[in-house]
Amino acid sequence: MCEIKHCYFAGFKTGINRLVTIAFLLLMIQISGCNSADKELSGDMQLNIAVMGSKQVYDYDPSFLNGVEMAVNDFNRQYSGNGFSAGYKIYDDEYDFEKGVIIAKQLSSDPKITAVIGSHSFNILDASASFFEDSKKILIAANGMMDKSIVNKKYKYVFRNTFGETEMGASMADHAAKAGAGSIAIYHSDTEYENNMGMAFGKRALENGLKVLDDVSEIGSQKDFDNIYKRWEAIGINCVMISQEAIADAFMLAERIRKKSDSMMIYGDFSFDAEEKLMEYKDYVEGIIIPRLVPVSQSKELDEFNARYKDIYGSEPTWWAAHAYDSVRMVLDTAVQAGSNSPKKIAEGLHLKTGYQGITGKIMFNESGILTNENPVYSIVKDGRLVNLE
Repeated sequence: MCEIKHCYFAGFKTGINRLVTIAFLLLMIQISGCNSADKELSGDMQLNIAVMGSKQVYDYDPSFLNGVEMAVNDFNRQYSGNGFSAGYKIYDDEYDFEKGVIIAKQLSSDPKITAVIGSHSFNILDASASFFEDSKKILIAANGMMDKSIVNKKYKYVFRNTFGETEMGASMADHAAKAGAGSIAIYHSDTEYENNMGMAFGKRALENGLKVLDDVSEIGSQKDFDNIYKRWEAIGINCVMISQEAIADAFMLAERIRKKSDSMMIYGDFSFDAEEKLMEYKDYVEGIIIPRLVPVSQSKELDEFNARYKDIYGSEPTWWAAHAYDSVRMVLDTAVQAGSNSPKKIAEGLHLKTGYQGITGKIMFNESGILTNENPVYSIVKDGRLVNLE
């Protein structure tokens, strides 16, 4: 997907020496007696949130961490007199698999931690989700998580409050069918998440009666693309779905397509949810349609939050701010409702069918910790900016 999420996947370390090192370090963590499987927070109802992720990613768009900060500050103002207090700390995993797995193991074993938000790396989350489940520690995959890491796992402590790649791929195909797409080409990187999204898009497109006539998994040179586009012209392609691991590749493909045609319908994953790149490639991204990774519903509460954010930080927030705010507040508020800072009690509350009413809308999870919301909200690029698509 986008660089904001995947740009360091090339650093995914799978060498045997590194795996041996990780195994040894994890063993030492366990020997040190930090396992919190049977321990619960108590005392003055302190709630500690750990935020995992890449500092470079968070610095690219500070909206997420600012949303976390607002959530904690608002909660403390509201509930400090009721015996509850909250705090948070950022853990920079540098998008490094080895470092991220070790941090995840340490956090899952720390009896002082209530819940962990993160990481950006799907590979780190895939390797460490079981740590949190086994330690009875809450993990909120607020930046996404691959379907294979959570679907049908029936985790009690792991929650993904974003859409998965299969949901987003199928939803884009439904949207494309309604928008008048006919003959489609899928242009995805040959990586697991993007392959899954492409397959989901193609499958649903066929079910909708569309024609999927080309599937391209290599970027190639400009000459290669020229030949690809000639093929598209010959077979009547009028819609392209782009899903790329690296944001630079996604925007490069958009530029190549737009230099050939202003009328080609383009759907993209959230690689295109990057403000600076949208302005940089303004002449080539007009009209691209993308689904939001999270179900954010416009409301008076959301408008008020965004206005307050601007007053505090002096800039307009992206939707990551409200999403981060809800990701934290749903943990903290559920603790208050449960009258406990026990991760077990909070996790049980998050699984309730009544759900949690946040500023982004109603948030509900199924028995596997997956959002029950089904329909992503769509945005379209206009004048180098993403605007809601009515």
